[in-house]
Amino acid sequence: RSPIQDVCEKCYDGEMCLSCNKDIFNCEECSGDYALFNGDCFLNCPPQFYKYENVCHACGFNCLNCKDKNSCHECISPFKLDLNLECVQECPNNTVSNEHNVCQSCHNSSCKKCDLFNLNTCTECELDEYLYHGNCIKICPSGTIPNDSLRICNECLAPCTECNGAVDKCIKCIDGYKLIEENYECTDKCPSGKQNVNGKCLNCEVEHCDTCQEDDLSYCLACVNEGDIVSDGFFLHRNKC
Repeated sequence: RSPIQDVCEKCYDGEMCLSCNKDIFNCEECSGDYALFNGDCFLNCPPQFYKYENVCHACGFNCLNCKDKNSCHECISPFKLDLNLECVQECPNNTVSNEHNVCQSCHNSSCKKCDLFNLNTCTECELDEYLYHGNCIKICPSGTIPNDSLRICNECLAPCTECNGAVDKCIKCIDGYKLIEENYECTDKCPSGKQNVNGKCLNCEVEHCDTCQEDDLSYCLACVNEGDIVSDGFFLHRNKC
């Protein structure tokens, strides 16, 4: 009750309010399971507040529902609830936000960010790492080249098995193909004037030679535009053209 003009009056909502101050509408202590908030008694505290010892206390920053000041359950959108039960603008590294704005741990420790529907698969890496097949790695593996702008490993284009500088600049070929080193190109057949030596198309050492011996590039086997009795051309003579 509150003494008003020397008369004791019952506090407003007296069943909930145990005592009031200055006027009957300004409660200062609530009964039973009720909690005090802005001079009124409530069974449940409003959003952004939690009940402790019959008083509504403010949750932490940007928290909508909480157990106590340090344990948020739900954040004000668009803030996310991190693993420490705090509200943050963006989920920290190695976590990803779900549809409820709750940060979930990636199951792959190498990830900066991961796929919400496959927590083992990375979608983003740290600045000194590259993304490759859902993992974050320091060095791109054989058969790929690093893409520094996108921070991913790009696969070399077939028939390359290794490339350098660009995905179509071959330095090694699949079985059955030969490398033309000066063109960074893989071919199934060496062009005129070259011979396959250990998987590389090397220049014949004889001028105007079409094909030469594999173990001796100075030994010509056939000339380009070989002449005959009706047309001019190069003739093979003592393995020279």
